Amino acid sequence: METLLGVRFLASEYGTGPVHGGRIDSLGLDENGSPVIVEYKRGVDAGVINQGLFYLAWLMDHRAEFEHLVRDRLGVTAASQVLWSGPRLICIAGDFTRYDVHAVVSCTFAAVTRTASTRPSVSVIRCLFRPLIFFPASMP
Repeated sequence: METLLGVRFLASEYGTGPVHGGRIDSLGLDENGSPVIVEYKRGVDAGVINQGLFYLAWLMDHRAEFEHLVRDRLGVTAASQVLWSGPRLICIAGDFTRYDVHAVVSCTFAAVTRTASTRPSVSVIRCLFRPLIFFPASMP
């Protein structure tokens, strides 16, 4: 995961507890120390973006739990340096609907116009039987 996405792996199938009732496919830290959620789908799943955003909201409400995970996996220093100003969501799927792509662009734009200091970054990656196609996570 680090080589391909630039994300240090922390956990897979991470449970969000009985209230949220979900499992985050992968959690990690990027090269800047920002939290990263990675969601994977084999084919087209119209809910992958919404699911990822749901988990991103969960993450922002459970910062101490995430920092505890970082401390357990990477140590006290890494946990004290988690950068909460730019958490990331990476969605990887066989393809995305046009609604998914529009939602990513709209959410990213809306987040930038609301507050630049705590905007989440959403990336979608289309996996086909050819090289990966990366969609930019922010507006120019």
